[in-house]
Parts: sequence; C-alpha cells; structure tokens
Amino acid sequence: MRHYSRVKSAKDVLIGVVLVGTAFMSGCNADLLGVSSFETGLDKISLYGPSTVQVGDTVRLSASGSVTGIIGYLLIDRIPDGKFAVSDPTIAAILPFNPPPGDTTSFASVRVEGLKIGRVEVTVRARGKSATHSVEVTPATP
Repeated sequence: MRHYSRVKSAKDVLIGVVLVGTAFMSGCNADLLGVSSFETGLDKISLYGPSTVQVGDTVRLSASGSVTGIIGYLLIDRIPDGKFAVSDPTIAAILPFNPPPGDTTSFASVRVEGLKIGRVEVTVRARGKSATHSVEVTPATP
C-alpha cells in the first residue's frame, strides 16, 4: 500500500502553481495572453460612425482596435496613437475631436466636415494596421 504525503496548505499549492507557471512562461518564451508587448498586440482596427454628412455640417467617427491573444477577446484598444486622413480634402476635412480633460475612456475620434458634394474614404492608421470608412457628403438642406 502506498502512502502519499498530504499537502500542508493551500498556500503550498499556490506557490507550486506560480513556480510552474513562471518556469513555463519564461522557459518557452510564450505570451499566451498577448500582453507582453502591448504596442505590437494590435490585431485589427474598426472605424465606425455615420456614412453621410451635409455640406457645412460635421459627423464624428471613432476608431477602436482588437488586441491579439487570449485576452484580446476581453480588451478593446482605444487607439490613442491613431492618425486619420481623408481621400479627398476638397470634399471633406478632418477636424480634431478632443475628449474632455482627464477622460481616459474615449476612443480615437475625429470630426469629418462636409465641404462639397461627393464621397470620400476616411482612413485611420496605427501600429501598422488601418481601417477605412466611406462618407458621402450630401447637399445642405434649406
């Protein structure tokens, strides 16, 4: 008949799990959560907002990103380093949208101002990824 030593406490089990996990993560150089290098963890960008704006009016577009790794299903990247551009600056202009001071929850956003009738592509780029959103500029209603 075999006799096994009993685990002395839950603390011993926790220490063992931490040690094994640390050895695995450092020995295999694995990043299962996708968070060891957050700057390169951006998987894709989404750009969303209204698809039409009248001449002389503005609409707000916002961008958010998906993060790679297992934790990416739970986190959204606010894309604070997103750079916006418009395909034809004679049809629509990109205007900054600045969140209130101290706001750390806002997504990267811009205002698109309709200048003349036509269609443009608004593009956001960050960390080697990009997304586009079409905006049609329509005549102003009297």
